[in-house]
Amino acid sequence: MLVVFDVGGTGCRVAISEDGKSVAKMIKISTPKNFNEGFKLLKKTILEVANGEQISAIAGGIAGVWDRNKTALIKSPNLPDWENKPIKKKLEMEFRVPVILENDAAVEGLGEACLGAGRKYQIVAYLCVGTGIGGARIVDGNIDHKTWGFEPGHQIIYHEGQVGYWEDLASGKAIEKIYKMKAEDLTDPKAWEQELITLAIGISNAIAFWSPQIIVLGGSVINKIDIEELKVILKQQNLMYPELPKIVKGELGEKAGLYGALELLNKQ
Repeated sequence: MLVVFDVGGTGCRVAISEDGKSVAKMIKISTPKNFNEGFKLLKKTILEVANGEQISAIAGGIAGVWDRNKTALIKSPNLPDWENKPIKKKLEMEFRVPVILENDAAVEGLGEACLGAGRKYQIVAYLCVGTGIGGARIVDGNIDHKTWGFEPGHQIIYHEGQVGYWEDLASGKAIEKIYKMKAEDLTDPKAWEQELITLAIGISNAIAFWSPQIIVLGGSVINKIDIEELKVILKQQNLMYPELPKIVKGELGEKAGLYGALELLNKQ
């Protein structure tokens, strides 16, 4: 039995796969900001989904930039206490099985590229707009080569007199800071009009740098936006290419990272 998980800046999901193709028994929990509390809860949840059955391997995504051997996070803006902790070693010691770790958004992108909205395309750009903004370029069903990782949320943009990281201006965390409420509770049409424009700037840059065939959008904030309105703005911004890549919402929802982690295991 395989165990897969997805640890984001706010929420965590853990599930099993008995056939290597599908995930089951998903458990959702909040992500503790404290690493010791978070690791204990992750361990407890893994044991809960395993329910006494033998685990053969574990894979998962955790928010942040990993060291080159994928053993520890070297930077995680939304989970700073998780930085520089021997996550892989601790999981291997606890469960005595192979463990594969990667950035959470990259794993979600892998899931959507292989089994979700991008499965028919060779070059997929995945962008996840949730607590922060993450993403990855997936080529031929694999996370593209990189030195450290993909951090599209940390591109610097300019919008209406503001200069800053894209995720500081357009993420769920940014919406909460600007409007004093969570994205799911925001109903002001003018606020969402501004959000679309700010989102489009970063997406337009992703198109210019990654030149994908399709952009798959995931994350809680994306659930609130109108894709057709977004395309109109992007067409106004993108004058270099004859047409936009296909732009769609993800199909796997909150299970994208779980299916991506399963793909990591299947590719070993």
